[in-house]
This record gives sequence, C-alpha cells and structure tokens, in this order.
Amino acid sequence: MTDKLAIEWYWARNYELIPIHPDHGKRPRDSGWRDRSYDHTDLMTWAAAGYNLGVRLGPNDLIIDVDPRNGGALSLEMLERRHGFLRSLWPVVATGGGGWHIYMRHDGTQRLRELITEYPGIEFKKHGKQVVAAGSKHPETGLLYAFQPDHLEKTKVLNAPRDLLAELQFDGGTGPSVYDDQPTTTNEQLALLLSYMPIEEYDTNDTWTPVMISAYNATKGQGLDVFLAWSLGDPKYSEHAAIITQRWRSLGRG
Repeated sequence: MTDKLAIEWYWARNYELIPIHPDHGKRPRDSGWRDRSYDHTDLMTWAAAGYNLGVRLGPNDLIIDVDPRNGGALSLEMLERRHGFLRSLWPVVATGGGGWHIYMRHDGTQRLRELITEYPGIEFKKHGKQVVAAGSKHPETGLLYAFQPDHLEKTKVLNAPRDLLAELQFDGGTGPSVYDDQPTTTNEQLALLLSYMPIEEYDTNDTWTPVMISAYNATKGQGLDVFLAWSLGDPKYSEHAAIITQRWRSLGRG
C-alpha cells in the first residue's frame, strides 16, 4: 500500500495520483488513466486496501528513471558530471528494485526525448507517463518505493538543469546524417533495453517515434527486426508491420 505521508507529499506539490492494477504492481488499473479524474478519498481507500498508487506526470514534470541493471548507475554519474548537478538537490525515490526516480520539473514549453542511447539504463519520464509512487510495494522484491533520507522533507521540486533540458530537446529530426561504421548498440542489447519498456506505455506517435529514432541511430539501422517485434507486441498495431518497416527505412538507412 502507499502510505498516507507519501500521498500527502504528492498532493501538496500538485502531483496527480492514479490507482495501480492489483495484479501487476506497476501498470495503471484503468485503460483511460491518462485522462480520468480520480477522487482523493477513493485513492486513499485504494491505498488503504493494500494496493499501489502511481504518479501521473503532467506537462511540467520530468522524472529521471534509473535502472542500474542496464547500466543506469554509470549513465547517471556521466549525466551528473556532464551537466554539473547533484541528484541530492531533487527528491529521489529508491524504487525497491534497485533503481531510483529523480523528480524534476521544467516550464513545459519543450518537447523532450525519453531516451538517449548514450545513457543506457535511463528513461526520462515526461507528460503522459506514470511511475509508481513512493510508499508503494515493488511487485517482485516486495520492498517499498521509498524517499531517500530527508527527501520527503523537500518543500519544492526544482526545475531540471538547463543544460540537461537542452540535451533532451527533441527537434523532430532523424538523428545524425553521418554514421560510424559500427553500431553503438547490438541487436541483443537493444532487445534487452526494450524488454524493460512495456510497449503499452508507448502507444502514441509522440512517445513511440523517439524510441524508433533512438533505436535506429543506436543500431545504425540494423535493429529493425528487434524493434519490429517490440512494436507489434501492442495488439492495436499487430497488423502494422509494413507501415512500421516503411517508417524505419524512411530514416535513411533501411
């Protein structure tokens, strides 16, 4: 269950909470969770019954989702060195699975990428996504999602570093036009990365296209079969193999 103290922390900072499916532990309970309104009393009742809650991200929200199992710890260190920031300045939640959620905000005017191939093991969660809330229980380890010491006391969620937002800026392009001879990511590595990304959470063009571009650039166009298998895992698009293949090849190196 999500504890009352954590719930009140989120509401005091204008985060929106949603119920998590009791059989999955991480997935939203409702198919229309992105647009549905939830009553505070109902959410408290859901949590009191022992079920998890999630945080529905709004236009000004950004969460750095770090998965050390896939290299995220080293990627986070590189990200901090490159942009000169300390994660301790922002609220950090240990996920219960060995990772972290770093809560940041931005002005909402920029289109941000969710993946940068240079930082394996990191997703940049933004508007339209959700993460499991602090105080919830990890479905595999049974450990709680918990704020780092003293982070529950942070009264304000600061904006992300300006340089980081600039790097995350999505310009709608297709990536670099000049490629090295060898991919930076093998098909096996791409398959592993995508295995941590439920296709159901990338069911809009705005969320799916950046993943395609990142996968294309990382594999230098050689990861079509892996990306296609991942994309077709969504029943809504199971008949779209030809369309997806065409879009992949339109990036210039099919």
